[in-house]
Amino acid sequence: MKTYLAIVACLLCMNLSQAQNISLRGKVVDTDNNPIPFTNINIEGSRIGTATDMDGRFELNLPQGDYTIIASSMGYESTRVTVHLTTDSSKELLIRLTQSNEALSEIEVFGNRYEHPDKIEALTRLPLEPYNQIQSISIISEKLIEQQGNLTISEATKNVPGVYTFATYGNRRESMSSRGFRGIPILKNGVRVHSDFRGVGILTDMQGVDNI
Repeated sequence: MKTYLAIVACLLCMNLSQAQNISLRGKVVDTDNNPIPFTNINIEGSRIGTATDMDGRFELNLPQGDYTIIASSMGYESTRVTVHLTTDSSKELLIRLTQSNEALSEIEVFGNRYEHPDKIEALTRLPLEPYNQIQSISIISEKLIEQQGNLTISEATKNVPGVYTFATYGNRRESMSSRGFRGIPILKNGVRVHSDFRGVGILTDMQGVDNI
């Protein structure tokens, strides 16, 4: 009976020893030994992971065994480090990442639905934001003008509901209509210009036009 109890006690001790977690600490730096914050630290083949703090440090608690640590950060080459954890002591790593030569994908952010266009008060006669106006307002941005390759105002406004070209005169002058009204008022930098082909027309150079 005493022998049996001794064997059970030994088995329990072994199980407790195997279940004990080991602290894996480390620091991620670049080639100039500057810390790299917010680096992703993952254990290969598992869902265990963490991220470095502002000082580039991280900590994981893992059972003893062999692990492959994957360190990755935007703008740097991913690095794999193999570690062997035992119950004897904790492990501390120094992971060095090199900058990637691959260019990051271009991200374009433009437009703001609440942006206040210049000279809008001269058109609406009300000092309100576009989303508070009682009129129907369509704003054609510089980015859209560039993407469509617009050369004239009539080309830029062709996708605005209710606005269309009424007539042209030798492709040098033009007249636009809006919802059936011919020769609609047009302001350039807040100053009204002739908007009918019988006068000067509105055919103008689109170079430098920020928005319509």
